[in-house]
Amino acid sequence: MLKISNLYYSFSEKALLEDVNIFLPAGHTLGLVGPNGSGKTTLIKLISGVLKIQTGTISLDNTLLNNLTARQTAIKVATVPQDPHLPPYLRAIDVVLMGRNCHLKTTKWETQGDLDIVEHAMQVTETWHLTSKQVYELSGGDLQRVMIARAIAQQTPLMLLDEPTANLDLKYQHHILALIKTLQSELGLATILAIHDMNLASQYCDTIALLKNGSVNLVGTPTEILTNENITGVYGVDTHVIVHPDTNLPMIVPKIKQS
Repeated sequence: MLKISNLYYSFSEKALLEDVNIFLPAGHTLGLVGPNGSGKTTLIKLISGVLKIQTGTISLDNTLLNNLTARQTAIKVATVPQDPHLPPYLRAIDVVLMGRNCHLKTTKWETQGDLDIVEHAMQVTETWHLTSKQVYELSGGDLQRVMIARAIAQQTPLMLLDEPTANLDLKYQHHILALIKTLQSELGLATILAIHDMNLASQYCDTIALLKNGSVNLVGTPTEILTNENITGVYGVDTHVIVHPDTNLPMIVPKIKQS
């Protein structure tokens, strides 16, 4: 259970987030949707501890994240960043093994148990065949899946993903998001996705928070939030909202003016 209360963050006297309040139960996915600069990545960085909270609180399972050490935070929160910075000659399996670091004692190496967890994470993300590939040899999509494998191997109750499908083709977009839904049901994993693709958010997120200018404009189910009125109010674009024939959830199609 994640609870964010009265969160405020500013930089150079400009408010990037204001009065953010979010509740996310275990086993649910929250989609952060909004235009560029609306505060999605800033919110991810505050929850993960990359940025220090200025005002407000963030708690996970009744533990305040504000004052935890980096290692303590890593045991509770796994993050898949939008643009990972990794040494180019690091092997893919070593990247995934990094997810186990927070569980190791200072003087200990990985056990067979850790290696089994890493193999499982790479198998389910279909990256096991990339084990010996170095970072510079990976495509953007392959690296994205390796980073998701690392987050899975970290075995935390909360996973944060910043634009997780940005470098993935159609097959892996749905494969990864369906995998996350499976992990939710099996492990009670709570997930936050910062995502531009509202159609993917609609199909795979239980709740959507629509952000605008650093504030949470609306929170609700995909059907409640993804309406033409709401999208026009935040993005300034007219859309057709249609119903997906398989899920009955909304699909967004921009209106195109005929010449």
